[in-house]
Amino acid sequence: MRRFRPRLPSFLAGDRRRQAIAAASALLVVGASIGAVILTIGGSSGSPQAAGDVSAPALTGTAAPVPAPSPTAPPTEPTLLDGVLVYPDQLQEIQARLPLAVMVDNLAIGARPQVNLSKADLVFEAVAEGGITRFLAVYWRNDPGVIEPVRSARAYYLDWAAELDAIYVHWGSARSNGPADVPSAISRLGLRHMDAFFLGRPFFERDPNRAAPHNGIVNSGPLWERAAASDWSGPPAIDPWAFKDDDPARGSAPGAVTADTVDLGFGGPFSSSYSVRWTYNRRTNAYLRTMGGEPHKDGASGER
Repeated sequence: MRRFRPRLPSFLAGDRRRQAIAAASALLVVGASIGAVILTIGGSSGSPQAAGDVSAPALTGTAAPVPAPSPTAPPTEPTLLDGVLVYPDQLQEIQARLPLAVMVDNLAIGARPQVNLSKADLVFEAVAEGGITRFLAVYWRNDPGVIEPVRSARAYYLDWAAELDAIYVHWGSARSNGPADVPSAISRLGLRHMDAFFLGRPFFERDPNRAAPHNGIVNSGPLWERAAASDWSGPPAIDPWAFKDDDPARGSAPGAVTADTVDLGFGGPFSSSYSVRWTYNRRTNAYLRTMGGEPHKDGASGER
């Protein structure tokens, strides 16, 4: 019995390469046709869909509504040194420690920029000698970490530290036979203090990138830990200042007179390097400090 063999078109006869190409093309056409049928069948549940439409059927039911986030309540508790509002748990944490009143150098050549001076709750500035000022930076609400450069004590700064029930932090001290003698004044006031001459690392260290004596560093964290170990804990006995609520629109009120600048001169032979000007910024309702004719910026944050 003769087997039936289909006749090939003349352009395929005797050419196996063309036959292979034609066979592969036929398989692709058949595969595409089968795929179209499967897709059509798969989409036939529910309403009819066009062939090749592979979109998922719509889900039925109603999605659960997403609850709106609860608004965060603003802080309500004022801190005692600067009146900044904090949350009750934050105030409890702050009040567990005593303020640190740190002597900070301000020599025009060598001591600037100060590191983390801007994190202090309060800063006192007074002439140390020869018209050169020095800061007493008081930290309580913020934990600044590194404070630099730390310098020696002067007797009149001790009174400011004492009225804040603070731990006085310094690197050495002035000594004399009179009322300027710091050790005698510390004893008279019963002031708690920490001196770098008696404490080394991790409390105090030297910055190798600055020249001594303008390179003293103190670390606030270890100081507070040592204070707690010595039972020097809070809350401090402070009569707080009275603070008003911020009112940025007050300066724009009819008849209001704004002090656009406040100038302070400390005198002495180096007065030009220690002259201070505060310039009012209406956008932030705050005063920005200039010292020695230059914007006074923090060495850590770069902020004015």
